[in-house]
Amino acid sequence: MLANRTIGLARANAQNVGIERTYDTLLKGETGRRLVRYIGGGTYIPVEGYEIESENGKDIMTTLDVNIQDIAEQALQKGLIANRAEHGTCIVMEVATGKIKAIANLGLQPDGAYWEDLNYAIRATEPGSTFKLATLLSLLEDKKVSLSDNVNLEGVPGKYPAAPSMTPNNMAAPM
Repeated sequence: MLANRTIGLARANAQNVGIERTYDTLLKGETGRRLVRYIGGGTYIPVEGYEIESENGKDIMTTLDVNIQDIAEQALQKGLIANRAEHGTCIVMEVATGKIKAIANLGLQPDGAYWEDLNYAIRATEPGSTFKLATLLSLLEDKKVSLSDNVNLEGVPGKYPAAPSMTPNNMAAPM
C-alpha cells in the first residue's frame, strides 16, 4: 500500500486523489506541439520553426518516511483486524517540526481485506475519543484524577477506570 492514496492516484476512470490531485497542474508539466507535413507513404516530417518543446512537470518532496509508513500501515492493519473495525487512521508526526512522517488510512473491503480506500484522517467527523484523551490528560496533569480512580459516566450504569484502554465502539469507554 505504502500511502498510495495519500501520494495519489491518477485515474482515467475516476477523480484523481491525494497529492496527485492537489498538485496535478504542477506535476503534469506542458505538452509539446509540433506542426508536421504529410509527404505521402504514411510519412510525416516536422515543419521547421513550428515546434514547442514539452516541459517536464515539477517534483514534489514530502516528509513521508517509507520505513515509518510501512510500520504505521502494518500496526494499523493489525489493530483493525484485532478489533474487527470498519476503518482506521494512523498519523505519525515529528513533534519538533510538525512534519508528517506517515499517514495510513485503511477501510474494510467487501472481501474482508483492508485497503486504503478513503482518507479518513481529513473526513469530517465527530472527534469523540480524541477529546476524551485530551480531557483525561488535563485532569491527570492538574492532579484531579489518578489512573487508579473510577469515573461516574452519568447515565451509564456502573463505573469505569479512568485509565485509557481500547474498547469496541459499542461499549462505554473511559473518559
